[in-house]
Amino acid sequence: MRSPPKTSENFRPTLSPSEAAKGRCQQQRSSNTSTEGFLLSLSRYRHQPLIILLQLLTLTNVYSYFLEPFLNIGAVDFLRTAVSLFILQDNNTSMTVSWKPWTALFYILFKCSTGVSQQFQLEPLNSTVLQGSDVRFNATVEGDWRVMTWDVGDFQVLTFTVNGTILRSSPRFSAGFCSAGDKTCVEFIIHSVTRKETGPVECTVQGEYGSKTAQLNVQEGGTVHITGGDVTVVQDQLVEFQCVSAAWFPTPTVTWMQNDQAVDSSLYNTSSMADADFFNATSVLKLQAVRNATVECRATVPALTNPQSSSVFMVVVSQQFQLEPLNSTVLQGSDVRFNATVEGDWRVMTWGRPETFRFSLSL
Repeated sequence: MRSPPKTSENFRPTLSPSEAAKGRCQQQRSSNTSTEGFLLSLSRYRHQPLIILLQLLTLTNVYSYFLEPFLNIGAVDFLRTAVSLFILQDNNTSMTVSWKPWTALFYILFKCSTGVSQQFQLEPLNSTVLQGSDVRFNATVEGDWRVMTWDVGDFQVLTFTVNGTILRSSPRFSAGFCSAGDKTCVEFIIHSVTRKETGPVECTVQGEYGSKTAQLNVQEGGTVHITGGDVTVVQDQLVEFQCVSAAWFPTPTVTWMQNDQAVDSSLYNTSSMADADFFNATSVLKLQAVRNATVECRATVPALTNPQSSSVFMVVVSQQFQLEPLNSTVLQGSDVRFNATVEGDWRVMTWGRPETFRFSLSL
């Protein structure tokens, strides 16, 4: 049976804490066989609590599934660093524990964890755009990298190397460095984006960097129209306007304006319904005619910078003709009188019961 390795060859601390932190974060994962051999070498010493802890971490895969992915260092490297910091050799026979190296170990854990988390960023993580426009995502990578891939939905659409080589599935996808000479930032572009691209956009940097995912939302603007066109109404009359918004995705938000002032939402009603892959909305506004006004209907979705709109002009005229009284009750055989007041020029006035005869007066 192979004897355990010598203490002087395996456990002599030769690196400072900062040097150990830098070196351990960059080394690759060792094999399970090496790990088992290393743990076996610990058994000759009497530092049983540390041995039991290290064995539990390895045998239960706690280290493999929790610590190792977080620190990005190999199992053997992590164990050797810990033991070299905690256990000091004394004449090759007795072992003593130093509590000061705890600070150094925490320094290693902190440097390994924070360094990895800051090495790769994807922006923006959420993007909402209109169909037919271009959408851009930036990947910022710290450190050395070689190959980057981009997935849209379930398909890998582009591969980009640090040398600028591009392999893509369609000319609609492109990539390049954000600025000349700066290889830490890569811009990925989807040209003339369609609603089919709605969903996850994933960037993967090969190596220890892993992948990050952004969400893309593609929307579509439709048409807006106020039915009926311009209107002429009598002052104080209640006027109804109808606005139809067709072929939108998602359902548009509809608002009304009167002379560039927002109309109270209590004065209009908006309903919508699905039509295949789109939404149509109908909004009805009821206004009391007070003065001349431009009435505007606006429809928008979040991706639109400016809403789409339709407008008509409302002409308000004063009450030009009045008849008094509007109701009269008299005895048979008596005289009854009605007064007609007309503002402005007029030519012909007709009086009478519609079902019998009319009396006309002309000027």
